[in-house]
Amino acid sequence: MLLMICNMILPLILISHIEAQVAIAVFAIAAILMSRITSHSGFTRLLGLGHFVWFPLIAYLWSALTNQPTEPLFVFWIYAVLIVNSLSLLIDVIDVIRILPETEPRPFKVCKPNSPWLIPAGSYERHAVHHPPFKNNNSPCLS
Repeated sequence: MLLMICNMILPLILISHIEAQVAIAVFAIAAILMSRITSHSGFTRLLGLGHFVWFPLIAYLWSALTNQPTEPLFVFWIYAVLIVNSLSLLIDVIDVIRILPETEPRPFKVCKPNSPWLIPAGSYERHAVHHPPFKNNNSPCLS
C-alpha cells in the first residue's frame, strides 16, 4: 500500500511536476512488466524484476533534489519515493538473486490440492497461451 501511495497517489496530486509524471509512467511500466512476469511464471520471486525500472527513477529523483525544490509536499514525496522504493528494490534484488540458482521458479505459498490459488501459470485450460514453467508436477500446488 505504501508503494502505491508513493508511486501513484502522491504523483497524481503533484501531477504538475515533471518528476511526478515520470514516476507515474515508471509505475505503469512496472505494472505491465509484473503482469507479464506473473502470466509467464506465476507468483514467484521473479516479480522483483518488475521493480528494476525503479533504478533509473531513483537516480532521476535524486538528481531532482539538486535543484533544491521548495514545495514541502514535493520534497517530502521525493524523499518518500527514494526511501520506500530503495527498500523495496533491496528486497527485490535479494529475491531475484535467491531464485537464480533454481531451475524452476516456485510459488511463495503452499496451497491445498485442487485449490484455485497459486496454481502455476499455464495450468488452466482457459489460458490462451500455455507456458508451463513447472515440470513433473501432478498437483496444482507445490509443497
